[in-house]
Amino acid sequence: MEIVDFKNKLKETTGFLTVELSKIRSSRASPALVEDILVDYYSAKTQLKGLASISSADARTVVVEPWDKNAVDPIFKALSQGGLGAQPIVDGSKIRISLPPLTQERRLEMVKIVSQKTEEAKIRARRLRDEAVKSIQQEKSEDIKFRKKEEIEKAMKENGQVLEGLKEKKEKELLG
Repeated sequence: MEIVDFKNKLKETTGFLTVELSKIRSSRASPALVEDILVDYYSAKTQLKGLASISSADARTVVVEPWDKNAVDPIFKALSQGGLGAQPIVDGSKIRISLPPLTQERRLEMVKIVSQKTEEAKIRARRLRDEAVKSIQQEKSEDIKFRKKEEIEKAMKENGQVLEGLKEKKEKELLG
């Protein structure tokens, strides 16, 4: 594995964490909270973002507007079972989800989830590092091996700082 490939794969861990953190509710309602919920639509599991437009009406309300009016009931059912902690309401051809304010206890639970997701990203990065180090062993020159290992460790350190920065930003968002 070349160093450039390794660094690109490390960036994917950052992207993974960014996506996972966007799914965790903080003070504002976000379409990312519901877009990946699976809906049983004509006997096929389909992501909500493939069936409807999703938007934030205000800081605590998410609006789901299905493109097919026949999808309202299956979407409502999926959202009801989605574990958001809020009951969706059918408003004509739209579905509104009013999210309750976060309690301090719920905020602390969310911080734990943020830590877990950050650790998952770090584990992915460590696996990538192990693969890269293993591929370096094929090099003939000890100098090249040493230089590449240094580059890998430098990239790992930078990636760790980025992941920690994302974690701290989300925790600050959650705890106000």
